[in-house]
Amino acid sequence: MLGPNPFQQVIYPRLVNAMQRVSQQIWTPVPVKFKLYQSPARPDAHGLSDVHADAWRQINSFPWVWGRLFQQCWFRLEYETPAASDDLWMQWNDQAEATLHHENLPWYGVDPAHRRAPLPKGAAVLHVESVCVQTGIWIAGATGIGTGGSHFTGIQFFNRDALAWETYHDLAVLLDILRAEYRAFCGEELGHVDQNTRNPLIKISPLFRRLQTRLDKAVDAFDRHGISAMSTILKEIYRDFPAAPHSLEAILTGHAHIDLVWLWPERVGEFKAVHTFATMNRLLKSYPEFRFGYSQPASYEAVGKRAPKLLEAVKDHIAAGQWEATGATYVESDTQLACGEALARSFVLGQKGFAHLRGTISKVLWIPDVFGYAPCLPQLMLATGCEAFFTTKLTWSAVNRFPYSSFNWRGHDGSEVLVHLTQAYGYNGTVDINDLRKGADFHQQAGVHDEFLVPTGYGDGGGGVTENMLERARRFASITGAPQTRWGTIEGFFERLQPLRPQLPTWQGELFLEYHRGVHTTHGELKYNFRKLEASLQMWEAAKAVIGGGAIPEKFWKRLVFAQFHDYIPGSSIAEVYLEANHELSSLRSEALREASQCLKSSGLESTDCLFNPLAVEITLADESAGKIAQLPAFSGTPTTALAWNAPQQPVTASHHSLNSGRVTLQLNDKGELAHLIIDGEQILCSAPLNSLLIYPDQPHNYAAWEIDRQALSLPSQPIGDARIEAIKGSHLKQTLRVHYQLTSKSTGFVDYILEADKPYVRIEYTLHWNDEDMLLKAWFPTGYTGRFARFGAPFGSSLRQVQSGDPRAEAMWEVPFSRWLTVSDDAHREGMFLVTEAKYGATVRDGSIGLSLLRSALMPRSDENNDIRDLGTRPKHTDIGHHHIRIAIGKHCPDQTRSEYPAVLAESLFTAPLAYQGQSCALPVQGLNGPNSINITWVEPGRDQTFTVRINETAGRSGSAQLILTQDAELKAVDLLGRPTEKTIGDNGYFEFSPYELISIRVNPIKR
Repeated sequence: MLGPNPFQQVIYPRLVNAMQRVSQQIWTPVPVKFKLYQSPARPDAHGLSDVHADAWRQINSFPWVWGRLFQQCWFRLEYETPAASDDLWMQWNDQAEATLHHENLPWYGVDPAHRRAPLPKGAAVLHVESVCVQTGIWIAGATGIGTGGSHFTGIQFFNRDALAWETYHDLAVLLDILRAEYRAFCGEELGHVDQNTRNPLIKISPLFRRLQTRLDKAVDAFDRHGISAMSTILKEIYRDFPAAPHSLEAILTGHAHIDLVWLWPERVGEFKAVHTFATMNRLLKSYPEFRFGYSQPASYEAVGKRAPKLLEAVKDHIAAGQWEATGATYVESDTQLACGEALARSFVLGQKGFAHLRGTISKVLWIPDVFGYAPCLPQLMLATGCEAFFTTKLTWSAVNRFPYSSFNWRGHDGSEVLVHLTQAYGYNGTVDINDLRKGADFHQQAGVHDEFLVPTGYGDGGGGVTENMLERARRFASITGAPQTRWGTIEGFFERLQPLRPQLPTWQGELFLEYHRGVHTTHGELKYNFRKLEASLQMWEAAKAVIGGGAIPEKFWKRLVFAQFHDYIPGSSIAEVYLEANHELSSLRSEALREASQCLKSSGLESTDCLFNPLAVEITLADESAGKIAQLPAFSGTPTTALAWNAPQQPVTASHHSLNSGRVTLQLNDKGELAHLIIDGEQILCSAPLNSLLIYPDQPHNYAAWEIDRQALSLPSQPIGDARIEAIKGSHLKQTLRVHYQLTSKSTGFVDYILEADKPYVRIEYTLHWNDEDMLLKAWFPTGYTGRFARFGAPFGSSLRQVQSGDPRAEAMWEVPFSRWLTVSDDAHREGMFLVTEAKYGATVRDGSIGLSLLRSALMPRSDENNDIRDLGTRPKHTDIGHHHIRIAIGKHCPDQTRSEYPAVLAESLFTAPLAYQGQSCALPVQGLNGPNSINITWVEPGRDQTFTVRINETAGRSGSAQLILTQDAELKAVDLLGRPTEKTIGDNGYFEFSPYELISIRVNPIKR
């Protein structure tokens, strides 16, 4: 007989073997008689009541293959529960994701992360809603949808042994700690001992030796006396090895980051919300300590529409404090591509949704996954009652590591909010020992506060938290080698952090993500349609404000804000999403303009042709046949017969290579580039000809729709062949030079240079027939304005970014977002050049050169998958293949420009056409602003009883005073974005003070005489 085992290196394989043996005792197959019926698969979302009684088809054998991608069907399962089975589980072996329904309530979701579902006691019939999609591909064992449809291989039933289940997780967590301790000490994974590896474990931590020895004794008990004896010893280990007294706390928050669209269309995103909510509802009842949080009121609305009984159950959990509805915005919005007003409306709609769900507005902005963070966010947050922000995405930055995990974020206007950022993991937390330890190790402000927040559960489409995660969380509550772990709420975490703010570092300005740089350009048609819908709602709301007509229907704003979702407007979803999106956005735009025209319409003898201007500056109208121009006043509708038409100060003339308007003179070279440009008598400095077209190979190392690799921008090609220049017949008011290009062997296009009478800028329009895949097209403007910083338009303001070579943070910004305008200048900011666009948002700016990204033909996500069951027809696999018409303008930039010629204003006025209507003259009692050119009226929002709110924004970092000019007496009151009064003072004559980048909302209540 041998004594105790002296070899530490042979214990671990024994422990692994024991865990495998315990796992085999958890599930016992149960023979169950059942019948299964299926309804016809349909492409639309439909409820069980929509299935005709005679439509059910019995499935008599497996495997069974069904459905085209994203089709939905229903199954009816009739089964006989064995008398001795009080804990019956079902394994639904279908590739498609499914949701079990019991008594008209979604019961549990089945997906790669939730393979077995508990069955309701006493049930004999279940209905299963299934969609032909499987998107949790990052989960072990996920297969995706197979050839021909979803492969359904059968149904199995099991009993679960409670003791084996509990013992398995007891042992699994202790083995996780053992492995983590070995990895931390030895720098490698703990593996099995075989004939090639005999690690004697001569040098290892004492904790490893002590823990492994105790576990070895637990297996002794298992081998001698069975699983119950082993369980007793494992519980003693948990008692004897508590967490260190000063270990950090990992605050778990249940999480299911549901992409509303991404690798699936919107109707499937709605299904996923029902699917996930059903599972979380069940788990909250089974694990009382569990806390789950979810953002996005759009998802709650979808669940209320498709499963109202489930939403009522969720509201009960919210009231009980188990389910936390928080997030501040209506969807988890992209924060850089929308205009400021559209981004603000995501907060307004979001807070309205949260108030409806929970009785109060949300205190936390929750956007784990987004592609950069605009500097106006702190200001918008505070203006809608939100005080703290959580994200994970900054850890994806490719070059420079973000330095903080908890900090005060000061926006460009000085507003400050509290931020917590995960540093070592993302938002698909699984209560993994490695993530927990990394979360503690990388918590940069651990010296200030001893907690870090851990989003827990599969996101993107994986279905949320699992029972395995919940079991691990219980065991990590207090165990040596891991942070103390408990479930908590998001807002509770920030409430505890709030008093420590004076001890936290501060970051001012935007939070720039050094990754996913292509999303500012991908899917140009979508971004154009989105921008035009923004402008049409601006038109409609201004018209409603003029007539005192009250708010426009909320659905228009909800659909525009829905399109701000961070895998929608950035162009990172599948082709099916954009087949629907472009049609919807375009249709909404047309409807909004019709409604705007209709609300201004009046009948009677005095009704006449009128034009309406929704902007705070005049719009120039041109009658080319008469050679005259007129100014359409701000915020007004004017009969065309009442306009004052005048000849321009100087006609525009053209020759073969040059144009001259008096204010602007331009000369093209033989390549069709701008060789010389003089504006108001001053030469625009350039280091090479302006507007040279360059083409780049666009093959990102990963995430094609999202990314532009740095190396690609070092590989430009010029258009092939010679440029052909022609003068297009114009008038005294407008002349055009057109340059024809053979861009590549497949793609052609022409560029129009347009000068207009009395205007200090050059319009440039690109008409492109693009047929090259995996390519990026840029227009380069190599100016001589090489100051250290360039200014980039942003929602409600702008950002200064370093653009000189050398600094790693500047070099990492090889492609950046901007909100339709930017300027480069000298270091004194006294002279420079501006560029404004109609609907382009991405550029490279370095050492005075502007490289505007016109389009990129990236491979769409999932382009080559499931093509045998997709309904795409001849849709290209790459973005932006086809016809494009792109409009921009360039001009001189200097501090003393008039407001109407300031780039932030031109980005609106140059691309806004007046609205035609039949009616009479009308005007808002607002003429504009007195004050510096950088402070502008950006929007007018109609209110009740003739009131309206004027949105004013400073865009260039200046402070001072200004005056809102009114044409009649009115009561003026400063309000926040939710319409609540603020402490800001507005004088009787409309005077007010403003600070850099400040957003000011003034409610105007005209006084009736």
